[in-house]
Amino acid sequence: GTNSNNSFLNNHISNVLLGYVIDSNTGQVDLMNTGNFVGTEMDGEHIIEDIVMSGVYLLNQNGATVDNVQFLSLNRPDDGTNTAPATISTTGALPSGMLTNPIVISNNTIKDQYSPSTTIFGMYLNQRNVHYEVYNNRLHNITTDGTGTTYSAGIMLFGTGTTADIYNNMVSGISAPNSSGVSVRGIYVRTFNSVNIFYNSVLIDYAATEAGNISAALSIHNINDPVDLRNNIFINKTTIPALGTGFVTAFLKNTAALGNIQATSDNNIYYAGTPSEQNFIFYGSSTANDQTLAEYQARAVNFDQNSYTEDVPFLATDNLHIDPLAETAVRGNASPITSPIAITTDINGKERDTENPDIGAQELPEAYPAMALNPMPENGATEVSIDLAEIQWQYFSSLDFVDPAGFKVYFGTTETPGEDELLGWVVFDTETENYPFSLAETELDYETTYYWMIVPSVDEEDGPDAQNPVTWSFTTEEDTTTPDLYTLTLTLAGEGTVEVDGTLYTEPVTVEEGTELELVALAAAGWLFEGWSGDVDATEATILVTMDSDKNITATFIPVPPPACAHTPVPADGETDVPSNTPIGWTYTSDPDFSDPTGFTVNMWTGSTDGDPFQVDLPGGPGETLYPEHPFAFDFEVSYFWQVVPYVEIDEVIIHAEGCPIWSFTIAEDDVNVNDLHQNAFNIYPNPASDRFQVEWEGQAELYIIGMDGRVHDSMTIQGPVYTVSTEAIPDGMYVIRIVSGQQVISRIIRIAR
Repeated sequence: GTNSNNSFLNNHISNVLLGYVIDSNTGQVDLMNTGNFVGTEMDGEHIIEDIVMSGVYLLNQNGATVDNVQFLSLNRPDDGTNTAPATISTTGALPSGMLTNPIVISNNTIKDQYSPSTTIFGMYLNQRNVHYEVYNNRLHNITTDGTGTTYSAGIMLFGTGTTADIYNNMVSGISAPNSSGVSVRGIYVRTFNSVNIFYNSVLIDYAATEAGNISAALSIHNINDPVDLRNNIFINKTTIPALGTGFVTAFLKNTAALGNIQATSDNNIYYAGTPSEQNFIFYGSSTANDQTLAEYQARAVNFDQNSYTEDVPFLATDNLHIDPLAETAVRGNASPITSPIAITTDINGKERDTENPDIGAQELPEAYPAMALNPMPENGATEVSIDLAEIQWQYFSSLDFVDPAGFKVYFGTTETPGEDELLGWVVFDTETENYPFSLAETELDYETTYYWMIVPSVDEEDGPDAQNPVTWSFTTEEDTTTPDLYTLTLTLAGEGTVEVDGTLYTEPVTVEEGTELELVALAAAGWLFEGWSGDVDATEATILVTMDSDKNITATFIPVPPPACAHTPVPADGETDVPSNTPIGWTYTSDPDFSDPTGFTVNMWTGSTDGDPFQVDLPGGPGETLYPEHPFAFDFEVSYFWQVVPYVEIDEVIIHAEGCPIWSFTIAEDDVNVNDLHQNAFNIYPNPASDRFQVEWEGQAELYIIGMDGRVHDSMTIQGPVYTVSTEAIPDGMYVIRIVSGQQVISRIIRIAR
């Protein structure tokens, strides 16, 4: 032909009756035009809009291509004629033979096509004896408001001797609400030689007003020539007036004959709403129709046995991409197609799974986002400034993953960041690849490794998140500044020492600003730590001091105060006629100016205070103290002088009370019986004892060694006049030696000290 191999590229055509008309004006194959191309180059745009009848009209072409053109609006006026508009139309006389080149219609967008009164087509493919390749097209909102038998079709194949591969197309918004009879067909194949319909997504969804309105997602008219249906979605959700003659079907055939549907046809999804007398999966005739998939599969017998029915979760009626987070039969339930053609990508150019692809025009992305990439600072960077203002990363949208709603930002010094390191959320923007996050509220330290992780997520709270996000890191610069130095000077008042970080303080300590020092006050024997003063005011012996300036601190120690003196002696001071077996006792009253005693030294003189007293240390403390059993033996008609000196023992240092009074008492005359003589004859010596002591006793008796807590440490039978008792197994301390002879019980106190 004289008009062959022309390219019409990157044009913008509007407000015309016809966009392109390319005509050979002959049916002679070797004279027909060939190789004409309408499309784009170099990422350009080709737009045809505001047309009346057709955007591209191909007549008598021995092959042509319409690729990547946007047909944005067609509005046919109601001029009283019935010529049907078609956005892409191919027609011609019957060629002299089979055409040698295909007509390719691919990657186009056809939307918002309208006729107020006539039939309307998105694509009208009527060239005969030709092979069509129709793929990756998007058709939406093709509507007629005509009445009677006018109808609307998305893709119509209607040509003697034609073959076609129709795949990866999205068809939606096809409507003819006011028509009767078969009013809407998503994909309509009528007259042909053979056709393959693979991986298409069709949604019919409108509200019919005419009671006789009939609609189908797929319509096959031919009953003889082969049709192969694989991996398609045919959904019809049209609503029609109740009790009318119209109906809604996913798959419409002009008869019930299914013999031309190939046995390889399978893995399709059919849906036409809730099964009813007006909602069918398949409709062949009034007596051959199937409301459910199971009924249809029983009719089909040898094909569509692995097909499904569901209301597919499309994102919108004008966007037949699938909600990637939804549970759907679409995902992974298609069968790979390698023959008669190999289909390896979807409508978006995404690679299809080679084993378990998805049903419909779209290969679904993973149900989670991709990973963030290209961190700044770079992963493993060193010498990063502590004044780093922000961290950055990149995110690239991918057909293989869903886009996130945003990014979770984790940052800290933990090598594996967790929830404690979650700093914030950055919103995703489809127009943005570079994302910053401010560190204005995060103070960085010198020579520190920081770990950070960016987790793209579909939802800030519930996910799903990108899988296996990478943890990045960087290390900050060395501190080359000279720190300020501060000096700690301690003054010790009283007897004691101070340790600074475990080292005995002997001279002022100079350290860098911010250093934390531990001070521990240690009182000397017989002294108490009173507190810290100066630049620190505290009473705890151990404190922490942060050196943010020079510090002058005093540690004050005070002597342990002695106890006060006891009072209220028993017997009373100067008392006479005191029984020889009298208990001795006294009272000690606590005084905040004195230490409470831990014991008492009792000095006992006989007759006068000349010479050294018999001295015994007895345990005790504040309050009334009374010893019925004591180590003293009193003679009749003898005066005794005694002194109670409270003491406190701290760190093996004993501090006695000072200036305690000497009391006296006199024992009564001898008027006791023979048993009393035995009592007087009971003596133990030496007292204090070490490894043994001796008991003077006339006759036989039972002897018990009893601790001050009442526990019996040892017992034995003794036979006088002198009996030796071993104390090797008895610990040091004060004990009661008790002798039991018949009805007589006699006790003495002994001190064991080694």
